[in-house]
Amino acid sequence: VRKGILPKESFIYRRQSDSFICPEGEELKRRNFNKKRQQFEYM
Repeated sequence: VRKGILPKESFIYRRQSDSFICPEGEELKRRNFNKKRQQFEYM
């Protein structure tokens, strides 16, 4: 893991809102789809 980057296991997924809760308690909502990486990005 790079410095300042947390592993995905540190986040809790909330299916009902399609969002993640970070270790600091902030809700991260889906923002867009990264075509190059073929994945959704959450902020």
